[in-house]
Formats: sequence, C-alpha cells, structure tokens
Amino acid sequence: MPYSNSVNHSSKLRLVIGQRNSLKSFMKATHNKKQYRRLLAILQKVKSRTYEDIANGISSRSVQRWVTAYIHGGIDEVKLKKPRGLKSSITSIIQ
Repeated sequence: MPYSNSVNHSSKLRLVIGQRNSLKSFMKATHNKKQYRRLLAILQKVKSRTYEDIANGISSRSVQRWVTAYIHGGIDEVKLKKPRGLKSSITSIIQ
C-alpha cells in the first residue's frame, strides 16, 4: 500500500509534495473531463473536505471509491479504464 493513512469519512488525506505535484501535472495533461474530476476530488480530500462537499452532482460513494483507489494504488488505480468489449468484426475481415 503506497499510502500509510486510511481515509474514513472525517479524516484528512495527506500527500507529500511529489504526490501532489504528480496529481496536478496529470490533471493538466488530461483532456478527459471525467478523469480530471476524479483527480480534483482527491486533491479536495487533501484539503479536508467531506465526501458530500466534494461530490457536487455525483455520488459521494463514487468519491470515496476514487480516494480509496488512489490510496491503495496511486494514479494508475484512479485512471479511467478502457472499456472491454467485443473485437470489431471489420478488423477480423480485413486481416
């Protein structure tokens, strides 16, 4: 586990400067609004905001999941995953 503190409803998430800078640079680099929202939620939790305050239009449970995922696996766990699906039948015909 990369981060030593567990986050509950009222606790504050603590990041070292390098972790915070890494989050901010990834936020600047992304063009995906959903991804940006997840990272912003984590930074807001660092500022001791509650999950309900951070949620603002989305489920506070989603915010909890994002923060927990970040605690357990860093940015890679919070990134949007490419959706799984069937391979294109057009691709198999071309090959």
